[in-house]
Amino acid sequence: MLKLTSYYLICLQAIKLALIPYTGVQNWVIDGFKYPLYTFYPNYPGWNSAWLVNPYSFIWQLWYSPSATLGWYIFMILMWCFDSVLLIVVNKFQSTIYTLAFAISSWYLFISNPADILILWLAVLGKEAPIMSIFAVITKLPTFAPAYVWQFIFNSSLNHGNIFVQEVAWPRYFFLGMWIIHPFLIKLYWRFK
Repeated sequence: MLKLTSYYLICLQAIKLALIPYTGVQNWVIDGFKYPLYTFYPNYPGWNSAWLVNPYSFIWQLWYSPSATLGWYIFMILMWCFDSVLLIVVNKFQSTIYTLAFAISSWYLFISNPADILILWLAVLGKEAPIMSIFAVITKLPTFAPAYVWQFIFNSSLNHGNIFVQEVAWPRYFFLGMWIIHPFLIKLYWRFK
């Protein structure tokens, strides 16, 4: 017999799947794979400056490139499939509260910024293997990228001149940061309890 939580999760995943055709196509993710890594894009309509192609790590590029080249809809369906499998695993082996926190977090990133959902998945795996949280950070940041990539991240006008004052990004980065450090916080809790 399914728990009430399971019904909630099924509904949440069904809503997520139904919203795929209505979520805004984030062309910067898909179009970024049409150009060589870490090159500048031509000006995007409405943007006041050149844009750097997917300024993430090489690992991020390897994960997203196979599905992104198939188009936005296929990309989102594949992300939904991976997300559903991880949600089933989390539901089976973690507490109800943890499962609900992951489901809501996954839903938020899936709708708002699917480029960061891989980071969430790695951070969730970090609860069982904390090295995965470190791997999440390495995947999110443009590790081993040239200096101009880091300069773009911290000084781009797309980030309103400074990534640390971009109001839209702060909640997402805080949110991802909490998921990334949560395995270490749990270990500290149990160590000093």
